[in-house]
Amino acid sequence: MRKDECKALEENYMNCMLQKVLKDKVLNNRCRLDSVLWFHLECPLDVAKFDDPIHFKRKWRNFFAETKATAELLMVENDEEKRMRSEYGHIPYPEDAKEKVSVRAFPDEFKHLSPLLHDDLDIDEDEDDSNMQVRVKDEDRGYGKKIPGFESEGEKIDLLSSKFGADQL
Repeated sequence: MRKDECKALEENYMNCMLQKVLKDKVLNNRCRLDSVLWFHLECPLDVAKFDDPIHFKRKWRNFFAETKATAELLMVENDEEKRMRSEYGHIPYPEDAKEKVSVRAFPDEFKHLSPLLHDDLDIDEDEDDSNMQVRVKDEDRGYGKKIPGFESEGEKIDLLSSKFGADQL
């Protein structure tokens, strides 16, 4: 007697009663009669609630309210949903393109960089780069500068094999 099992069996029971009231003139059969028997056997406390007329009316009112709310959620559109469907609910064609003024801040701010508006700027054109590059002397770059306390001249470094233990081999 699990709560979720009883809830599913109760929903099937109400679907069966609704379908039988409509004399089985429904689009899809949602009633399983063997589950009605299981509802009576497995959930006797839930079945007993249907004997009370007030509780019975409350169950049906809630069932219809939930069904109506689900149908409205799927079928009824508000004005915003209609506008969205009319604007985006089709395959856009090139002639359907409309400029949105609300998003023009970016093109207006960077129009001085647009290649569509300024064709006279030839960035890819090969130019003589010799006048653009200035030769910098090695002395200006810092090559050959002496660091105090650091000896880098080869003649000052003593390379004796006895110092490193190479004579013992």
